[in-house]
Amino acid sequence: MNNDYLIFLFPSCKNKWNIINNEIHNSNLSVIKSKKINLTDIGKFNLINNLYIGEDWLGNENNNFDGLYYKLNSCFVNNINECYIYYVNTSAKEIKLIKQKIRNICNIGNHSIHTTDTIEEAKRLANIYFNNNTIRFLNCIKKVNQPNFNILFEKLTNYLNKNNIKNDEICLSGSSVLSIYNLRDCYDIDLLSKNKSINKIDEKIEVYNNYYLESKFHKTTNISIDEIFDNEMNYFYYNDIKIMSLEILKKFKMYRSEKKDIIDIALIDEVLNNENYKC
Repeated sequence: MNNDYLIFLFPSCKNKWNIINNEIHNSNLSVIKSKKINLTDIGKFNLINNLYIGEDWLGNENNNFDGLYYKLNSCFVNNINECYIYYVNTSAKEIKLIKQKIRNICNIGNHSIHTTDTIEEAKRLANIYFNNNTIRFLNCIKKVNQPNFNILFEKLTNYLNKNNIKNDEICLSGSSVLSIYNLRDCYDIDLLSKNKSINKIDEKIEVYNNYYLESKFHKTTNISIDEIFDNEMNYFYYNDIKIMSLEILKKFKMYRSEKKDIIDIALIDEVLNNENYKC
């Protein structure tokens, strides 16, 4: 039975990428899409962490992520910051064959390629690395250090899990976006929802579809709630949940132009003008 898989080629074997590309396209893999991504040092850290999430050998803050940095330095050599990704559909047998063939071509052990193992892993990583807004975010932020946001976000994810609500039915907006970018901590979490059963999750976690519609912002900009959910240019992912993009949040705050919005716009511009964000 065929399933979706992701193949990540590391720059440790970049001199063989053309040969590998021919092997992949001449194999029994159906290539759905592919792309090259550019990563900052933070982005490379996040990539290795996302690929091997939960593995003990990565290490932790207590040992400065020794294992993670060993893997990172083995995969990203000669100051090359690129990675090539293929989204393919094939059988488990074929993905193992192509993985071993690529390792044989590169002849550097396990540091040339990574492939996903499960459908869930492929979907999670495809959401991240085929969304340019998410890559920009991961090129800038290693860890969210906003205590109130982290408490509220945990409450939110617990609520979604407990009530079997799909992650893609909500999108965070407002000051929580600023918190995720470590610009300032939020007092509450506002979210848009495609699930009508969700209204008020907590005293500080609420759906604000009606407020968004009443503001007339969507009519002025032609950016509807559906457009925010369905157009990948309008959101990014954080822990598998959609977050309104900084660009859309800035447009909303410019439209509303309250005193606090002017302050927040200056914070947003700090990120939008950051060279890491433009990668």
